[in-house]
Amino acid sequence: MKQNFCLNRNQDTPTASCSSEWRELSHQRKHNAIADALSTSSIFNEFSLKTLSNNGQDLYVDCSLPMQANERGGLLLDLEQFLAENVDQGLRVWFEVTADKSKLRNLRGVSPV
Repeated sequence: MKQNFCLNRNQDTPTASCSSEWRELSHQRKHNAIADALSTSSIFNEFSLKTLSNNGQDLYVDCSLPMQANERGGLLLDLEQFLAENVDQGLRVWFEVTADKSKLRNLRGVSPV
C-alpha cells in the first residue's frame, strides 16, 4: 500500500535572514567564526568548513567520519540549528558535493544531473 505524505504547513514559513552585523563582517572573519564554532563543539568537531558563499549565508561542510545517507539529513539540520544559535541565525548548511563513487554507474556512462 502506498503511503501519502502531506505537507505540515511549514513550507510557507519565511526563513531567517542573516543579521546586519553578520553581513558587515569580512569574508575571512565569517569563515573564522564558523570554523571556530565547529572546532569548539564536541558534537560537530568532525565537520570542517569547505566553502562559504559570497553572500555569506550558504556554507558547505565536509565530515571526516563516514556517514550513511539516512544520517546526513538530521545531522545537517542539527548543525544548522547549532550555527544559528552560536554564530548567526541566517546560515544555511549544505554538504559539499562529491564525485559519484559508483563504479557500475560510471561504467554505464550515467552521470548525475
